[in-house]
Amino acid sequence: MLLATCLYLLIYFTIYERNFKGIKIAITTTFITHFFSFLLTIIVNPGIPDRKYYYHNYIKTIEKVDKKKYDKCKICNIITPKILNVSHCYYCDVCVINQDHHCTCLGKCIGKNNCILFYLSIITIPLYAIMCFVTLISYVIYIDDENRQIRKFGRRKY
Repeated sequence: MLLATCLYLLIYFTIYERNFKGIKIAITTTFITHFFSFLLTIIVNPGIPDRKYYYHNYIKTIEKVDKKKYDKCKICNIITPKILNVSHCYYCDVCVINQDHHCTCLGKCIGKNNCILFYLSIITIPLYAIMCFVTLISYVIYIDDENRQIRKFGRRKY
């Protein structure tokens, strides 16, 4: 994330003095989307069920109702309905609803609440890299064209 921010600032201060409006809008939109999706992935609760709520509401019903509808985590001792598809993360030592995986880069589980944000963040990384590459290539072409005009006419074309 730090590398992406430094690259964006480098492009902002070198290329944005020129008149590349389409590239400015595209790269800024991609950077902002990546930054906020990455930040929200870290901040949002991945789907850790409230232990008190599920314990108190389902402990009474599990004795009365069929046990095939409920799961009990052997580590957390939390009782949840099977519909929620709760699985235990051994890295975080919590149960997570619809757990996709534990991301070691973020140090956090990817579950029900932050899965879309995580994949949006992952998708915008190559888009941002492509945008930076295109921007730098267009800048080099623009500078080369400007230098040719200076050599040919002895001044810049305004």
